[in-house]
Amino acid sequence: MDQAGVCSSDFNSLDCIYLEPSLFELVAYAEFGISISGADCYEAVTQSSLPSSWDSSEFSFGEASPAANFLSDACMFEEPLECDQESVRPTDEAELYALPLGFRSSPLGSPVRFPPEEPFEQLLRCNYFGCTSVPFQKMCDFKLHLKGHANQVLGNWTSSQPCRCSWPRCPSKALFKSSRMLQTHLENIHVSPLLCSFPNCTHRTPFRSNFDLKRHLRTHSGELGRFHCPYPNCQKDPKIFVRKDKWLNHLRSSHSGDACPLNHCEAGSKGHFQSQAEIVEHIKKFHGNFECGVGSCSSGSRSRFAEFDLLKHLEIVHGMQYSDIGAARNVAKLASDRTVRSKDVPECEDCMCCKKAVKDLGQIASKGGALPPHIR
Repeated sequence: MDQAGVCSSDFNSLDCIYLEPSLFELVAYAEFGISISGADCYEAVTQSSLPSSWDSSEFSFGEASPAANFLSDACMFEEPLECDQESVRPTDEAELYALPLGFRSSPLGSPVRFPPEEPFEQLLRCNYFGCTSVPFQKMCDFKLHLKGHANQVLGNWTSSQPCRCSWPRCPSKALFKSSRMLQTHLENIHVSPLLCSFPNCTHRTPFRSNFDLKRHLRTHSGELGRFHCPYPNCQKDPKIFVRKDKWLNHLRSSHSGDACPLNHCEAGSKGHFQSQAEIVEHIKKFHGNFECGVGSCSSGSRSRFAEFDLLKHLEIVHGMQYSDIGAARNVAKLASDRTVRSKDVPECEDCMCCKKAVKDLGQIASKGGALPPHIR
């Protein structure tokens, strides 16, 4: 007999039916002395499906047994009732705890069986060092217990000087200057961990805030390519970044020069900056996330306009009217890549700088030469 049920995967032919959890508990306890709880779907077998190696006298149903009557009536169905849930394969803690009670299994990544391979309460065991509490059967009780430990940690915090989290074995090295910051850390890391629930995600540690989690989720949602390396001859991978800080670190560590590499930048002349660090500070201060894709600007390198500079560019370079500029700005704000394109604006003047660069590009390409810095 299987440890947690009355049905074994080793049987070749079973006349199985599906029982409601409460009925299955009754049958299992009354007939076999097995106590089972916390499951949404289990299998039970009829007397005729018991293996020959079992002692029939030990597991036989009495004539007046409620379980025998129930099983006999249930076996009148030509086909077994289908289970509502399918076996799942959780890939991380967030996906594991999103499963209904009774459909969880351990270790992570192993297929979930019916019933679970080990009791659900084993998954809700407090690992706080020195805690002697028994495993919990309900998630709400488990989190309430963890909040008690969090309050203990908060009680150790003093306002005299910043201190680290005193939760046993906490890997964080951050110094918390206020009890509110420490409370946020305890909630997001220890009590209700902010974990990525995307299937097969390799990031297994909790995030410090919802902002960090949402920023990480953008790597799964296809929002890649927001930050490109503007240097045309960059040989270091990756060249595309989701996070702006990683992009700036790439510029600071991988490139050298004394001119801003972004298009349409007034500080782009050579000799304007003394070091690459100054270029990075300039980009952080004066450049934003908006792009112009009107006319020949769509063929040039990225400009990373701030919102005000984009409006000024559309007015001065493309000669657009104020009302059209406002409409173009609204379109750019709604676009995932913050880009204004020709289809979004009325007919207007072309950018002569980008037009000349595109023409030069065609001439260089026909001669087999290298691309100019203005064009990626």
